[in-house]
Amino acid sequence: MILTFICLCAALAGCSDDSPSQKATDIVQDTGDSDIQDAGDQDTQTPDADANDADAEDADADDTSDDADASTGIPCESPNDCAAGANQGGFCNPETQFCEFACDNGFADCDGDPSNGCEVDLSSDAANCGTCGTICSATNLNYLPLCAPDPDEVGVCKVDSNLCAEGFADLNGDANDGCECEIEDPNDLIDADGTDTNCDGVDGVLADSVFVAATGDDTANDGFSPDAPLASLSAALQAAADNDRHHILVAGGTYEGALNLHDGISIYGGFKADGFARDLANETTTIAAAASDFDATTTAYITVKADALTNPTTLDNLVIEGFDATNKGASTFSVYALNAPGLTIQNTTVRGGVAAKGNDGADGTRLKTLPVPEGGDGGATSGFQPCGAGASDANPGHHGDNFTQSAGTGGAGGSHKCNANAAGGVAGNKGAPGTPGVPGILPADGLLGNFDATGTWIPALATPPTDGTSGGGGGGGGAGGNYETNTVLNCTFSPPCFYAGTAGGNGGNGGYPGGAGTNGIPGGSSFAIVVLDAAINIDQSTVILGNGGDGGDGGLGALGQENGSRPPSSGTAPNSPKAGKGGDGGYGGDGGHGGNGAGGQGGNAIGLATSGATVSTEGVTFDDSNAAAGAGGTGATQVGVADAPDGRDGVMENIKAFGTSN
Repeated sequence: MILTFICLCAALAGCSDDSPSQKATDIVQDTGDSDIQDAGDQDTQTPDADANDADAEDADADDTSDDADASTGIPCESPNDCAAGANQGGFCNPETQFCEFACDNGFADCDGDPSNGCEVDLSSDAANCGTCGTICSATNLNYLPLCAPDPDEVGVCKVDSNLCAEGFADLNGDANDGCECEIEDPNDLIDADGTDTNCDGVDGVLADSVFVAATGDDTANDGFSPDAPLASLSAALQAAADNDRHHILVAGGTYEGALNLHDGISIYGGFKADGFARDLANETTTIAAAASDFDATTTAYITVKADALTNPTTLDNLVIEGFDATNKGASTFSVYALNAPGLTIQNTTVRGGVAAKGNDGADGTRLKTLPVPEGGDGGATSGFQPCGAGASDANPGHHGDNFTQSAGTGGAGGSHKCNANAAGGVAGNKGAPGTPGVPGILPADGLLGNFDATGTWIPALATPPTDGTSGGGGGGGGAGGNYETNTVLNCTFSPPCFYAGTAGGNGGNGGYPGGAGTNGIPGGSSFAIVVLDAAINIDQSTVILGNGGDGGDGGLGALGQENGSRPPSSGTAPNSPKAGKGGDGGYGGDGGHGGNGAGGQGGNAIGLATSGATVSTEGVTFDDSNAAAGAGGTGATQVGVADAPDGRDGVMENIKAFGTSN
């Protein structure tokens, strides 16, 4: 019975490492014979002479397989002592009293490790097809090699024409050339050559990309293939963020609309819309802001904003244009990076826009709603009788009110007279004029402005001009002197006769002051690239400077009111020509003129502006051939008022580092 079992094992195809001869083709790599046959029949093998000789010798030496008669060194007394491994049978040899094992049909122990039994299925293992060590290799068409069962053999090497061998892909779908594309780099970094190194049909990784073309559609397409591109970059950024994709491939064309970059999502330009092959020589991808992108809070246009980017985020082979602003005093930023150390700008042209002229300052107006000093009251009449009490003067006028200037003094009262003509009251004095306002004062020389804690650009401003002050009130006129007589000839009735002098006139109120004009608003500044708080990387890129806006002209200060805001009253005639007439009230003082506005500072033209960051410019080319800083606005001037200064011109610099007080 034991002899029968051994003979049975010898007949099994998989019981030995030297199984029956296989049909060899060009897809078979036999470790015993390296000769490869021409591709003619992919599912047959020619006999391997070396293998046949070895099998014959093995058969002569022993009528059982190597696996069947190999002693394991495991002593035994019964079959129960010989537990078999995977795909294996075990028995106890009564003659040797050692365990012996045999592989199941179609399996083999190729690694020589008894602990895992007969671990190889010779009918399906492409590395051990039919026999241990027979490797199924790809054909010249690079189809997937496989090991398959065969009626005549345990396993034979074939290929699956529906699948490709590892490292190859059927990119063109042509069965005639099989899996023609060799995968050189599964990661396929996007490069200038546009080489598809992972054979997915695009430069880059198809499954990690979003596609954009001017002919695309944000509604009908998802952007996940070259055949279904989106139309806008904003939609592409959102699609990438929502679907964990990290690369946006953009066809040539101009794409309007400001962008707020997403952390870790890169944008690459220069692709053809048809198929998305990269063609940098003929395809230019331009990003530009639109008129609707104006931010009234910061009075600026920003084309591309990078805020808090910590993961690698690349802008590659693009043209980024600053907006040509029309909003008064608006600045323009092409690329604005705030705390974005992950940002890289490479192979890109960044063009500064044209900033807008600042608003002209407004002219001042007369400040008629302000209270002004009142004029003094005229001197009042009295019943003083000079013939009985001796000589004296009538009541003087009161002084006018004053706020900041001397008031007009009241006129003296006229002298009372007995049997003589009384003197008239003296007119009140005019109030003192108000103080003129101070014109606007320019910021310190060299002070351009700064970026505040939020990253907002704050241009340097002139000190505002001041308003004029009110004129002083006019003084009241003095009262006329009283006349008295005790002679019949000078009386119109029985003596004694008394004729009172009249009261003095009231002084006029002070003049209204002139309000100050306002300074001209600084012109907007043109920034190609702004980097705040953290450095970014700029490589092999060109920065073209734009144009700063002119400063606005200063506004005129308003003139103060002349001769007061209320005319004075006059003293009235007495009943007798011998009594004194009251003095006229004095005019109110002229209101002070308002200060003139200074001209606004010209806007700046900056290539790279930094604050709190140091950026290497080794790979950057600057072009200022068509750039210009803005001119300062004209300060207001007029006769009788101090002239305001003209604003300073802005500066044009390739690189400018700003602090907190620049």
